[in-house]
Amino acid sequence: DGNVIIPEYVKDANGDRYAVTSIYDRAFYARDRLASVKIGNGVTSIGEFAFYSCSSLGSVTIGNGVESIDYRAFSGCSSLGSVTIGNGVTSIGNYAFCDCSSLASVEIPDSVTTIGAYAFYKCTSLTSVTINSDKLSSVGEYAFVYWNDSENACKPILNLTFYVPSGKEEDYKVKIANGAGKSKTWPDGVWKITEISE
Repeated sequence: DGNVIIPEYVKDANGDRYAVTSIYDRAFYARDRLASVKIGNGVTSIGEFAFYSCSSLGSVTIGNGVESIDYRAFSGCSSLGSVTIGNGVTSIGNYAFCDCSSLASVEIPDSVTTIGAYAFYKCTSLTSVTINSDKLSSVGEYAFVYWNDSENACKPILNLTFYVPSGKEEDYKVKIANGAGKSKTWPDGVWKITEISE
């Protein structure tokens, strides 16, 4: 599979063009040789399990036409180190990037309004989340936790810093805390939050 570019259009044998508007559920399910994906601006949705468990997938660029990243779309992509989320995405679905254990940082564009439950569950390398959106309405439960075997419980991802828009620190601190686990309280000493300088 190697490196895949999903175009805005494809042509049939007669040369007729057809728009590529969605990536179907399970389209690239468990393709273990897939190294990178670039999704064209014509695509509006990434389906459930679309790239689930693509264990060699290292980088993903999501075009500006995509509006939603659905349930477990990139879950289990253990080598995923680089994700560029396009400026059209409004919803990051439940478990969307669950168990992407190599992902160290992620930038949420200003179009996003919701981050789903368990969206970044078990992303144990994650140290930086930049939220550019000033329209974020909700963060789902357990969005930023990992499973702690010794305590037999979900715990907030360690040493994680959130960068948020100017004037949004207090508001977003409450919303992000919803993703901190069962307590739904901000884990002082484990997480930090700071406003992005204008």
